[in-house]
Amino acid sequence: MIKLTITEYFNPQMKITLFAHSFPPVIGGAQSWQYFLAKYLCELDHQVQVVTGDLPDGYIDQDFSSEKFSVVRIAGFREASKLRVRLDKVIEDSYKAMSEFRPDIIHSHGYAPGLIISFIKDALSTKHIFSYHATPIPEDGKLAGIFSDYELEKSFTQYILTRTDYEHFIANSDYYFNSSINRGVPENKASRIYYGIDLDMFNPNQQKSKTDWGFDAKDYVILCPIRLIERKGIYDVLTAVSLLKHKEAKLFVPTSRLYTAPHLEEDIINSINKQGIADRVKIIFDKVSVFDMPKAYRMADLTVLPSHVEGLGIVLLESLASKTPVVATDAPGINEIIKNEVTGITVPIKSPQRLAEKIDWAIDNPDQMKKLTDQGYQFVSQNFNIKSQVNKVETVYKNVLSK
Repeated sequence: MIKLTITEYFNPQMKITLFAHSFPPVIGGAQSWQYFLAKYLCELDHQVQVVTGDLPDGYIDQDFSSEKFSVVRIAGFREASKLRVRLDKVIEDSYKAMSEFRPDIIHSHGYAPGLIISFIKDALSTKHIFSYHATPIPEDGKLAGIFSDYELEKSFTQYILTRTDYEHFIANSDYYFNSSINRGVPENKASRIYYGIDLDMFNPNQQKSKTDWGFDAKDYVILCPIRLIERKGIYDVLTAVSLLKHKEAKLFVPTSRLYTAPHLEEDIINSINKQGIADRVKIIFDKVSVFDMPKAYRMADLTVLPSHVEGLGIVLLESLASKTPVVATDAPGINEIIKNEVTGITVPIKSPQRLAEKIDWAIDNPDQMKKLTDQGYQFVSQNFNIKSQVNKVETVYKNVLSK
């Protein structure tokens, strides 16, 4: 007869696979959340495996595994997540990796990963938790970002949300939760668990050297960590920079080619040159990872997020945790964090003139911005601590396994 210690009885170790098509912890976004989820599930003494796609060509050469969790990279998984290649080899390779690990729980992240797990979970005799992180924008005809036809997008995502095999759905914001319930996810098998921030890593005590980032010490640096896509408002922030009265302000955009179409990159560069702001804009591709970002926030004087819509906006949490003030759009998702004149400043979406005015106001009123930032710091510290958020995810896993 096996005897369990009290600790083992009340906190049994689980074997958990996180199944996500991308796991370079790029700036902000779901990849950062998945990294910290893996890390802190291990801190809770669980065994964690990450099954993910291969790194894109030219990306920082590191596998992002740790002493505490392993990373298995599946060739073609990133392309398969957009249904651009056949799924059979990805399914076989993913199944092999997971069957060797034998997880109690698989937590899939994304529509295609969720679909793949529904094919193989019975063969693995495991439980399936499902999340997605593609921001739903019905007015733009986008739900999964896979098909150009909105009705096909709707049909595809509806099928995965309502007919695939998962025990529980975790949404990481009100925006995700409400959108999913409206599209048929049963409320009794869904949880709202916000993204979390590592407050030990993102904190106000990081060094603040601007020269390390290629700026002069006197420069006013506006940090805008976004993917270069229209939804993120890249053209809006570039126009706003051209309209600023404070011409000494510099825009810093750390980003990744992982999410940037080559034709769009060229068009953005042309827009910068056409507006005459090339000497005031620095865009860096694939050189700044999530591990570098704490110093970037502390170096910056202001963080700007000009998105038209967000699932939530993890970079805002990171910025406020670092006590760097925020100006952002009053967009769905964003307004769950940034309350105008409470935790930051908001402007209407797609309004470069208003964005420029509020950036100028922030530059001219540092004392008022510090007050808002202090309030934002308290809000994030109390509501988005990664450890408490991962504890909530762990509770969902345990409840699913107990049924």
